[in-house]
Amino acid sequence: MNDLILHGFGQAPTGGGSGQVPIEGLTPIITSDKLKGLGLKFANKSLGTLSDRRGVNHYNDGKVYVLHSSGVTIYDAVSGEVIAENYHQTSSANMTPDTAATDGSYYLTYSSKLYKYSLDGTLIWEASTGSSFTCITVDASGVYVGNTSSSNYYVYKYNRSNGQSIWSSGNISYRVMDIAVTSNAVIVATESYRIYRLNPSNGSQVYVYTLPNSDNAYALAIEPNTNHFYSIIYNRTLRKHSFQTGEPIFTLNNTNVTTVYNLFVDGGNNVYTISNREITKLDNQLTGFIWRENHDITDNPINAYGFDKEKGNIYILRTHTAKILSTEKEWSPFILHQFEGTVNSIDIDKSGNFYGASDDWTVRKFNAAGKEEWIYRHIRMLNFVKADKDGNVFIADSSRVFKKLNPLGVEQWSLSISGVSGDIKDLVINSEGVIILSISYWHSSSSSRKDYLVKISSDGKFISRKEIGNSGVFNSLHLWDDKTILAVDRLYDIESLRCVEFFNNANPIFSVQGDFIYGLSSSNIKVLNKYSGGQVNSTNISNVDYTNLYLKVAQGLDGAIYVADSKKTLVKLNKKGEELWRYQARDNIADVKVDDDHNIYLATGYYIEKLTQTFGIDSYENIDSCRIEF
Repeated sequence: MNDLILHGFGQAPTGGGSGQVPIEGLTPIITSDKLKGLGLKFANKSLGTLSDRRGVNHYNDGKVYVLHSSGVTIYDAVSGEVIAENYHQTSSANMTPDTAATDGSYYLTYSSKLYKYSLDGTLIWEASTGSSFTCITVDASGVYVGNTSSSNYYVYKYNRSNGQSIWSSGNISYRVMDIAVTSNAVIVATESYRIYRLNPSNGSQVYVYTLPNSDNAYALAIEPNTNHFYSIIYNRTLRKHSFQTGEPIFTLNNTNVTTVYNLFVDGGNNVYTISNREITKLDNQLTGFIWRENHDITDNPINAYGFDKEKGNIYILRTHTAKILSTEKEWSPFILHQFEGTVNSIDIDKSGNFYGASDDWTVRKFNAAGKEEWIYRHIRMLNFVKADKDGNVFIADSSRVFKKLNPLGVEQWSLSISGVSGDIKDLVINSEGVIILSISYWHSSSSSRKDYLVKISSDGKFISRKEIGNSGVFNSLHLWDDKTILAVDRLYDIESLRCVEFFNNANPIFSVQGDFIYGLSSSNIKVLNKYSGGQVNSTNISNVDYTNLYLKVAQGLDGAIYVADSKKTLVKLNKKGEELWRYQARDNIADVKVDDDHNIYLATGYYIEKLTQTFGIDSYENIDSCRIEF
């Protein structure tokens, strides 16, 4: 790819030469529909999309096992590094590590077969029976699976070494929901409100207990060194049962905010429940919560867990990411994904630090090398972040709670903005510290769309607001001078928020460069004279998808324009409007920023990607920022 080069700014450099320079960090695309590119080295690979794993521990002997759409990935539980990437058919599969071994082997069920694989994915054995597996668990004496064959339902036990069948329970008439095993009992939860106790030696039935109130148990756990076990039912009622009869000893209602599907007990006999959005810890008398944590992250629910009893770490496996939560409730990184939810907004400060606000309720600061400096946790998803010249950080959520953090990520003040609808999109601050916010509310009906300006004092006190239109695409604010701001297509006086000038050919305006104003209309970029408002040029961007109403646009200090569409595509245009290259991000692009060193930052899915490029110019001082040649 060394022969792939980019044109510079469409003109020969002043020192002579061809006007062509190589690019680093991006792979330019020349007459090709295939888009390529490299992201940040510290942005680790995706976990893959987890299937729905319930009631199975995904941790064993310092390793975390992740079942996803392509197979099983095994991670080191300390570093998060990939130990093995094994590809399997995983449609409707169940999986568990061989927790009775330390060789890294694991079991996988799908279709009508049970498989055992080595750490590197080599098949050790397979067993065939029934037609559909419903759950799986393991102890030192064997592997236990719930299985359905037509209208018949069984529990099977297999030899861990060779896969030979040890016993079958016989038809227990109802779908098996979960299995828990100890040396003297196999506890089985089924539909139709039944809990069975089976003999671990031969699978014979010891008793069947019918849960009260027509409750189906979805998960089971056995309390070590006692004669008790736990069940959790659909309406989040947790019960502690007697081994001897199956009857409840203690009951606790409403243990979680949604249906619980994971249940386990630690070495101190504390009980944990996990749903797709909440984790709780309870004492073994079920008298109340030791702690409960709601971690509801849009599009990234909890799908599975792993538990290290020795260290007390809980490995929370979400659809796309993973984190460690200790039994004392302290979160720490596991696999170094930057975020656990979609990154909605990014920004850069003058020192090269960059910031992201996410659906995982956090805003995070990274230094120029990509190392995480701090995390600020909010109470709901965040969709706006902006850093000022002093390193202070302003953030906002979807309910328009607006906060100021200092450079260390410590909250300074908070303001809930009432009387408006929509999301905070941008802010400017004048020399007196007055903050002006842009807020835009999108609605399918143009008459219901709303654009607002909100004025706030430097200490976070609301001053005034003004409804300024119904564009629905009000994203950028620009400080025209210390007393005036440019919003959508008008100039406003900061003191009174009164409109003082109107540019009727640019809607919305996304940048001001020297003597020119840049606006966006569908897939057209318009350039207007800053002083007269007259249109100078219009450039159509071909082969971009702007179905989400408007493209996302940023402009570098050199005048180059970066346009992100709704199909993961980033396009770079020079100041003449000529396309230079295209780049495909790892996911849809929510935001794009460019720093003073030509680095490009993309909010793309759960990541911030940083792209570097070489321009073949000495410095920005060599660019005439007041004139753009067409």
